[in-house]
Amino acid sequence: IPMDFFPLDAPVEAEEPKSHYWRFGQKILGAADVLRQHENLYGIYITNFSCGPDSFILHFFRHSLAGKPYLEIEIDEHSADAGVVTRLEAFLDSLKNSRGRIPKAARYSSPP
Repeated sequence: IPMDFFPLDAPVEAEEPKSHYWRFGQKILGAADVLRQHENLYGIYITNFSCGPDSFILHFFRHSLAGKPYLEIEIDEHSADAGVVTRLEAFLDSLKNSRGRIPKAARYSSPP
């Protein structure tokens, strides 16, 4: 489900997504909040080189998920389709094998 289908403009429990300057970063962190709250949803974070705002938004995204698994795919013009498909398949396999061991999503708290 693309994050554009999530109710990202609705109020969120955490104040963290609202405090980021970059609007798209706010949407990404709002999507992390939705993922954390739904047991059967897992994120796939697609980035280009983790540069620009992604270099720091990814840290907050990871923290917002509170230990819930997600897949980060870093692509560039040299990325092969087969490599992406293999990583997606491995992620799905790891989710199947970790059922029952995934921590319950915790409420967001600011980093210490």
